[in-house]
Amino acid sequence: MSYSVYENVPNNRATVHRATCGYLKMHGGKSTTTPPSGEYHEGFETVEAALDKAKGTGRHVRICRGCSPPISN
Repeated sequence: MSYSVYENVPNNRATVHRATCGYLKMHGGKSTTTPPSGEYHEGFETVEAALDKAKGTGRHVRICRGCSPPISN
């Protein structure tokens, strides 16, 4: 499983998604009908690596509620 981060500039947040997430594709700049409003970071092998990237953006970090990537405590 791979993970991606969508950095939404206008809303000041970075959301972690499974790479296969439909929300990511629709709102993360992969849609052909909606222009991107931020930056798409992909190819993280672990959810922890994706979280590190999201935290590194300095934006509010979220986990997608649609695909719910597993977060270890």
